[in-house]
Amino acid sequence: IASRMTMPRVVARLALVVGLISVASAALAEPRAPQVAGTFYPADPAELRALVTRLLEQHPAPDASAQKPRLLISPHAGYPYSGLVAARAFREVQGRRYDGVVVVGFTHRDHFAGTSVDDREHAQTPLGLIPVDLDAVAFLKTQPTVHHREQAHDSGEHSVEVMLPFLQAALGEFKLVTVVMFYGLNGKPLA
Repeated sequence: IASRMTMPRVVARLALVVGLISVASAALAEPRAPQVAGTFYPADPAELRALVTRLLEQHPAPDASAQKPRLLISPHAGYPYSGLVAARAFREVQGRRYDGVVVVGFTHRDHFAGTSVDDREHAQTPLGLIPVDLDAVAFLKTQPTVHHREQAHDSGEHSVEVMLPFLQAALGEFKLVTVVMFYGLNGKPLA
């Protein structure tokens, strides 16, 4: 299926890209479990939903007549530090319909060349499971420098994970693709 997908079809399916400031080749059935719940944001589902809802509601509702955003830039620190600013971005998509979402984050822990796309079937937060768009993942893995590196996604990295509860609260149901990039050249940090 992925070999029949053209770049415009993938872009159409992956309608929203969330950019961030700051080992198996096949998809695994076990969901990508949250690694920073309880530290960067609440681990209790009711507490997390209440917090995210409260943060979103502190910003004006999006203009329904405006074109829906195709890109968000949001901070990725713990919610006590950046939650209100992150909520401002996610408020812009709240209540809108997207077939898919791509969340791009930068690794703080794993140094590697290229880009790693997660190939688990689901991502999990305290708010529940998010299905992964496995067709889009398969297509991306055919691109130069895009591969799956388990350590990039399973090393306590938070840059992607902290976005997911906001997306769940703002969008409800959607398919997800998560991508982690290293912020250096040739596997070495820039600074």
